[in-house]
Amino acid sequence: MTPLCVNLAVVGLALGLTACGISAAAPSLAPASSAALRGAASTSSAAPGSLAVPSGSSAASAGGQASAIAASSATSPAPGGITLTLTSASEVAIHATELLANRAAKSEAIEQGKGVSGALVLNGSGQPVDGSNLVLSVKSLSSDQRIRDGFIQRETLNSAKYPDVTFVPKHIDGLNGLPAGSGQLQFTMNGDATIKDVTKPLTWQVTAQLDQSGAKGQATTAFKFSDFGLTPPKAGPVIEVDQNLSVDITFQADRSAV
Repeated sequence: MTPLCVNLAVVGLALGLTACGISAAAPSLAPASSAALRGAASTSSAAPGSLAVPSGSSAASAGGQASAIAASSATSPAPGGITLTLTSASEVAIHATELLANRAAKSEAIEQGKGVSGALVLNGSGQPVDGSNLVLSVKSLSSDQRIRDGFIQRETLNSAKYPDVTFVPKHIDGLNGLPAGSGQLQFTMNGDATIKDVTKPLTWQVTAQLDQSGAKGQATTAFKFSDFGLTPPKAGPVIEVDQNLSVDITFQADRSAV
C-alpha cells in the first residue's frame, strides 16, 4: 500500500471514531525513536506470566496499588473466627498489699465485683479484630472495708466521672489458629487499658477451656497505681497500700461464629 493510501486510511479511522463519540487524536506517523524501540523490545522480552512494570510515575502507581493490596490482605479477618461474649457469671478480683492500723503486719486487700462485660472477637488465625472490648464497671467493686471502698470510688478511680475501666485487645501471642471444636487454650493478650483518662499498654496471661458452646477460664495481669496516675487508698484504718496491683478475671463466655 502506498504512503498516500496509508494516510487516507488513518484519517478515515479517526473520523469514524469521532462520529461514534470517541475522541481520539490522530497518531503520529513519525518514526519511533530508538529509545522507544528499545523500551518496547524490553517489555516484549519479559518472561511469560510476569508483569512488566512501567518506568517513572507509572511504576510508582503500580507499586502503590500493590502495597494497598498487601495491606488490605494483612488486615482482613481470616475466615472461621469466633466471638466469645462474657456472661454475668464473670467476675474480677483486684489484689493489693496494705497495712491496717489494727494489725502489726501487712495483709492482702481484695476488691471484687461482677461488673465485667464485653467480648473477644477472634479471626480464624486467633487474632482479635474489630468488636473486641472488655469493660469493668467500677461501681461494682467492693471489699470488707467500706471506708476503703469509698476512698477508691471517690478518689482513686473517681467512678462518678469515670464509671468504667476498659481494655481493647490488639494482638495475641501463643495461638496458631483456633480449634475446630473443644480444646485448652493458653495465650498472651496484649492491648490498651484505659483507667480514668490514662491509656497504657497492658498484657494479660489467659488460660481457657473452649468447647462448642463457649469458654471458661482465667485472665491475669499486673501493674502499679502510678502506671495510670492513681492515688492508693489511705483512709480510716488503711495506713498504707503498696504500689503493686494484680488483677484476676474469672470468666465464662458464650461462643458464636463470626
